[in-house]
Amino acid sequence: SHMANSVYTTNFDIPYAPLLPRDIVRLTPEMVDGADLWLMSPPCQPYTRLGKKSDVGDRRASPLASLMQLLPRLARPPRALLLENVVGFEASESWQKVSATLQRCGYEARQFSLSPLQLGIPNRRPRIYVLARRPAADGRLGARPLEHEFPGRSASERELRTRTLAEYLDPPGTYPDQVPPPELLERLASRGQRWEVVGPESTSSRTFTSGYGAECHNAY
Repeated sequence: SHMANSVYTTNFDIPYAPLLPRDIVRLTPEMVDGADLWLMSPPCQPYTRLGKKSDVGDRRASPLASLMQLLPRLARPPRALLLENVVGFEASESWQKVSATLQRCGYEARQFSLSPLQLGIPNRRPRIYVLARRPAADGRLGARPLEHEFPGRSASERELRTRTLAEYLDPPGTYPDQVPPPELLERLASRGQRWEVVGPESTSSRTFTSGYGAECHNAY
């Protein structure tokens, strides 16, 4: 996507030239050989609980599958890989294929189910993270069981005070007050949906997505 590359260049002050405006499924080993790190956040629609969960049957799972086909063909594979996706990916056939490829290529992999709340950030966004590196530090190839704590943190570090949303908001009065129209709330209620209403002192919030309102936790 030329537009995505342009946004990336603007935000990170990186010249456009090093970025590859290529479809991932059309990459060749020569195009990606020698990279130190792969950062991957493949489309989540094949795995999300609000979707059809078509997994490998969804064409949007093809780019990740293509990368896993490339990895064994590299003369200089990356020393590490980081992959992020929605909860549910860890139980997918896609992940089983990724895990098998990592093991075959000499990587050890750790998988985590983590949320910003664990860092004291007032946002519920649980995600699956996979960290893989080679050579394996202790000779353990393949994926380890799913973990639920940030690696390398002590028990005291885990008990962080959860910040309030006020610490992330602009000062009161910066913008005009914006209240959802009652008609919109009534329409959502008629569909069995609701919004999570939070305020400056709330210690939790939810990310706004297309599935917002389909399932909503109580604010607190």
